[in-house]
Amino acid sequence: MKDTRADKKSRVKLRGIYLFNIILMSVISLVSLCGLLIMIFMPDTYTRRDVEEAGEEAKAQVLDSLKNDLEQTGDPLEAIRSQYRDYLVVAQNDSYNFYQILDNVPRHNLQEDGFYRDEEGRQAYSDTKGRYSENGLTVTEANGTIDWETVSDQSIDYAFISMGRYNSEKYLIEDSRWVENLTGASEAGLDAGVRITVKIHDKESGKEQGREVIQKLQEKAPDFRGTVAVLVAEDFGRASEEQTERVTSGVVAFCRALDNAGYTPVVAGDLLNLCGLLDLGRLKNYEKWISDYGNVPYYPYEFVYWDYGRGSQINGIEGRVFLSMRIRDAS
Repeated sequence: MKDTRADKKSRVKLRGIYLFNIILMSVISLVSLCGLLIMIFMPDTYTRRDVEEAGEEAKAQVLDSLKNDLEQTGDPLEAIRSQYRDYLVVAQNDSYNFYQILDNVPRHNLQEDGFYRDEEGRQAYSDTKGRYSENGLTVTEANGTIDWETVSDQSIDYAFISMGRYNSEKYLIEDSRWVENLTGASEAGLDAGVRITVKIHDKESGKEQGREVIQKLQEKAPDFRGTVAVLVAEDFGRASEEQTERVTSGVVAFCRALDNAGYTPVVAGDLLNLCGLLDLGRLKNYEKWISDYGNVPYYPYEFVYWDYGRGSQINGIEGRVFLSMRIRDAS
């Protein structure tokens, strides 16, 4: 008998609780050990009972803090994140990945209370510094023939068109409707860009794929000189230093080729890939597009685009699309 979706969700939740308990016990043990070491090296003399009471008090504080966080969020991942403010904690299948927040990568200064839901139920942003958000979406050939005028009438400011993807053999599989959709979105007055999913493993593959994408753009959309979102789709979770060095070099080579050809590259990815695979310190010259689903982005670094919805319906488009926002400066 095949597993139902409910069965799978139940098992995922149980695994999350199990992992949460392991981390919880580790935190408690660490706090108790720290308390003991402090008392050992302090100049005053403490009895064994003093040490035991101090350890119990430390454990109680940790338990209370985690208990309160879990009661408020109902989510083990959010409770763990609240205890590790210097790390990005990202769930991946049956595990949690901890990424040290880097000091050499600029952080965004967006205001948390600036994020809200607009009248259409979409995510939006505005703040006291005059920054605001624009509505956008990403479409593929799976969305069929699109009525772009209808889309434009629904307060959609920009659209990214899937150009295709590279498979595991690094062969480009083009989206059958990318030229049609790029033309339609542009003629409807939308700020249209393209999005390509790459399989970059080193500097040479980055150069090669960059040249091919530029050639396709120049042949099939010669008037286009807009934004190209480069989606790095490698689910490493935590790459080795050597992998990070090679893949980042490839992404830099790809983006540099786009830049030299007159396009605006944007590096896109989810938290696992942006933080676990790439060296963000070497990508500071390029805008970022994050996929991070929630009411407020968890990603702490500077970004321009944010995928916040896994799938929404828009009049004029068949099926579901990914909604995103673009942060603008009033100046």
